[in-house]
This record gives sequence, C-alpha cells and structure tokens, in this order.
Amino acid sequence: MRFLYFGILFFFFTNCISQEMEISDFYCDYKDISANNPPIKDQNGDICALIKIENTQKGFTFDVGLLGVVKTEYRTGEIWLYVPHGVKRITISHPTLGMLRDYDLGLSVKSAATYILKLKTKNLDNQIKDYSKSKTLELNIFPKDAKVIINGVIENIISVP
Repeated sequence: MRFLYFGILFFFFTNCISQEMEISDFYCDYKDISANNPPIKDQNGDICALIKIENTQKGFTFDVGLLGVVKTEYRTGEIWLYVPHGVKRITISHPTLGMLRDYDLGLSVKSAATYILKLKTKNLDNQIKDYSKSKTLELNIFPKDAKVIINGVIENIISVP
C-alpha cells in the first residue's frame, strides 16, 4: 500500500513539474468577425473556422487530425489557425516545450466562426533567441578593396584584422 501511495505522489509531482504548456481557456468569440475578413476556404469550398491562439512564443506546429490545418498566420502576440468546420481536437507541438496531444476542445468548431484559445507556456525568452532582426553580416572578401552590393546598394565594409 505504501508503494502505491508513493507511486501516485511521484506521478502527480512529475506531471506538475513537467507541464511546459497548457490551455487555460477556449471559447467562441461571437463578436469577432476575423474569420470572414477575408474568408479562407477549406478543400471543400466551405469557410474555415479561425482559432486565435494567444501566445508570444514561436516554433509551434498544430495538428487537428484528418481534416487538416488549412492555413497558419503568425501575428503579434497570437497565431491564427484556419481549420475546417467540425474540428474537435488539437495537438500542439513545440521543439522545446514538448507536445500537448489530442486536446479536446469541448465542442465542434463551426464554419466562419472565430475562437480564442489561451495557451500558457513556460517562458523561453532566455532559451530561444530570435536572430531575424540582427543587423550584422560577416563576409570574407577577397580582394580587400572589393565592392559589396546588397539589394542594389554599395555597402561600406569595415575591415577587421
């Protein structure tokens, strides 16, 4: 009996510690008409449902089963996921945060409706660096006085010994 008690405690604490992401809320936003502006259509020509995933992390992938994700847009502070009507479950994957598999949305999404999914994640600001806004380019140029043209503009080259 003691081993069963410790086993349950170990399982509980392991799950609490290892939880890197969780869905804190999911609901239909009846006032939001983003799903219709402009409408994105699925393979059958029906207007997709839009799931706005509120999260600032990058690198997620999404799976909604056989119906498939039609389109994904990364916006400031959220990810817009266009899916066919009828989606009931979602799997969210991330290379660092892991996977939230087959999360039951609690309803079947409807065509042309906008839904809000609040995704809480561990803060990765110190672990993942976004170098896309970097302004440094390192080139090995020979001869040293060669001109470098980037997008039609002659660039000043700083020679480092």
